[in-house]
Amino acid sequence: KIRLTFEFRSNNNIRLECTTMAGVVALGVKDFGMSGNIVLRLEPVIQDLPVVGAILVYFLDRPSISLDLTGVGDMADFPGIKGVVRHAIDEAIASIIVHPNQIMIPLGTEAQGVDISELKMPRPVGVLLL
Repeated sequence: KIRLTFEFRSNNNIRLECTTMAGVVALGVKDFGMSGNIVLRLEPVIQDLPVVGAILVYFLDRPSISLDLTGVGDMADFPGIKGVVRHAIDEAIASIIVHPNQIMIPLGTEAQGVDISELKMPRPVGVLLL
């Protein structure tokens, strides 16, 4: 297991435009950033190259996300709407990459003894009863 402090910042300006009967509607994202504690698990160990069967990637806690929405996304800065939009973005990212959710990058094959289905949905390590 490798634990890292992850920080990504981008000043790209992404703009999507859609032509409607009312005219052109644009939505954009600029100045995107994400930071947090990320874990890389290299498992299982296999006899052949690439030596590990997969790389599992996940955040231990929700990452800190910063972004600036542009175009119609500017409405997301209005009081009352801002919290709802930010919560939806946080939930979407958490459902993909915050533990127990993870991204699995297979390196080995089933012929090498790598069970891809078990890596996608690993068994719990244990149970905590309170």
